[in-house]
Amino acid sequence: MTPPIHPSLHRPRHRRIRNGKIARLPEPARDRVNRMIDDGFRYRDIIKALGPPGTPELPYSISEMNLSNWRKGGYRDYRRRRDQLEYDRAHPSPASIFLEHSRQFREKLAKAVQASRLPTDTSPLDSPGEGVSQEWPLDKAQNFLAQALASRRAGERFKDDSPG
Repeated sequence: MTPPIHPSLHRPRHRRIRNGKIARLPEPARDRVNRMIDDGFRYRDIIKALGPPGTPELPYSISEMNLSNWRKGGYRDYRRRRDQLEYDRAHPSPASIFLEHSRQFREKLAKAVQASRLPTDTSPLDSPGEGVSQEWPLDKAQNFLAQALASRRAGERFKDDSPG
């Protein structure tokens, strides 16, 4: 069963580039404003906390009206993005689960190949390099692959119980 879709995905998204005074602030200052609005600070307290205009964090003066406009527009966009990220973390999509399992599988396979000392060049004409065993422990690789595929079919995370 697929997880429910977040409510913000139901409304059409209009990609607007914000161009108000708060939107043009450097990103650290904008993030600070957003956090202060989250925490319920009054507009005049936010302005005081940002410091005097002319500093790198606040290159120009801002007013309570600028903050009010930001709260109705850019701040809401920020909240939607943040809420969507939280939702995505709590409800991973099937594609992201598959990609994570694929990454884990590739890492486990690389460890198994390294542990079994398989040569990277499998040409039958070449002799194995120094320190590489003549026989490949294919049973270990086959068991590993069979466990990984079985756990994928069962929808579980693959757990490698082999030593190393």
